[in-house]
Amino acid sequence: MKKLSCYALVLSGLLAISGCSRIHFVQYEQENNQQKETRWHHTTLNGLVELSPPLNLSEVCRGKAWNHVTTETTFGNWAASLLNPTVPYLVLYSPRTNQVQCYQVPIKSETDKGV
Repeated sequence: MKKLSCYALVLSGLLAISGCSRIHFVQYEQENNQQKETRWHHTTLNGLVELSPPLNLSEVCRGKAWNHVTTETTFGNWAASLLNPTVPYLVLYSPRTNQVQCYQVPIKSETDKGV
């Protein structure tokens, strides 16, 4: 019985992490940039039809450049997609999470200005 519960635990753990993926795009490397904007993106029909508008980076960053964009399927996205009815070989709803970090103009200190 103990061996069966161990197998069930390992199988459920593998199942939980199997639905997660991440794509990370980097345009500029910038340290100490902690401001992130997170949005869900909704698609249907195996990801071919977008239900939400595409991510507009100039709108999110308010005209500034972007540093990092991460598109991922989190455990929460995976769990939300499980609530939908299933059809063989057809995914009716697949959400993804987009995180955007915008470029922050470095603030120069008095020593950097040469004063």
